Amino acid sequence: MKKFYLILFHLVLINEINAQNFLFLDPTASSSFYNPAFTGGDTCTQIRNSTQLQSPGSYSWQFQNFLTVSQYLNKPNAWIGFGHLFDNKADLIHYNQYSLFVAKPVYIKKNIIWTHGLQLSLLHQQHNNGQIFYGDQIDPRIGFVFDSGDNYPNYRSNFFLISYGTSFQYKNLLGGITLHNINHLGKNIAPKLIQFEADKDNKNYQSYLDVQLAYKLKLKIAGGELNTALFSTGTFYVNANPYIKAGLNFEWQQFRIQYSKRITESLDYNPFNSISFGYNGKSAGITYSFGWNNPQLKYGGTHQLSLLLKIRKVNSHADFKSKQNEIFIH
Repeated sequence: MKKFYLILFHLVLINEINAQNFLFLDPTASSSFYNPAFTGGDTCTQIRNSTQLQSPGSYSWQFQNFLTVSQYLNKPNAWIGFGHLFDNKADLIHYNQYSLFVAKPVYIKKNIIWTHGLQLSLLHQQHNNGQIFYGDQIDPRIGFVFDSGDNYPNYRSNFFLISYGTSFQYKNLLGGITLHNINHLGKNIAPKLIQFEADKDNKNYQSYLDVQLAYKLKLKIAGGELNTALFSTGTFYVNANPYIKAGLNFEWQQFRIQYSKRITESLDYNPFNSISFGYNGKSAGITYSFGWNNPQLKYGGTHQLSLLLKIRKVNSHADFKSKQNEIFIH
């Protein structure tokens, strides 16, 4: 089954929007994968890496790694980024996705920024059907009997994917929308966990929608500023229930803590609850996230570690700098 992305509806309050605060939408390296308009956000080279491990439980283990590198380009006033996603689901399905991201901001008025984002991806997936265990393989008295998975060959397939995202910032309001895999829109297909034949002619992939909405509040307490965020998230699919969550985010100076809870009956391997702890310095940041399900579900939990590195500043033109300072907090 292909990796399911989530959509974010975030409610947070503040007088100004900081590009760095896109991190509260997704405290990992994968913000660009959710919305290519979120690429970059600062006039420096940024390297982000996020590694996630789902511990064994009643569901198989899963390993994911996101890597993105983004750079602001002065003359076109745009960000460009490169990304790699590796997804291993219990050695049954492997995904390698290589992406190019481009984000271009457009200034509508004094304090309104509208950003367009484009993502071009090459996705390679491999199914190892020999890893599938069927009910007739196990005898409760003598154990392993035979490997019926040998009847179904392994296969590989490649997909070219195009996604478009847009975001807007107006004072304390942030929003965005992403349509993934638009070149496969309307082809009425859905990824399957198990396909028993090598479908070499299948050139389609599922399209789905992400939406983001945020409103932030900046509170002055004890001589400092506390950014508070109330948010909900979700992803809309063609052939599955949406995945929506709600939560609360706090940012104090360079520190951040976030809690979220799933509020829809969707994919069971998405955690019901998750908590994140993060630190964002001037040149580096780190975030740890832990997700867990309800006690009645035998689930080992999800561990995620994310790193952010800012390498160097570039000289941005004065017009962009002045408009950026009106909206972003540095």
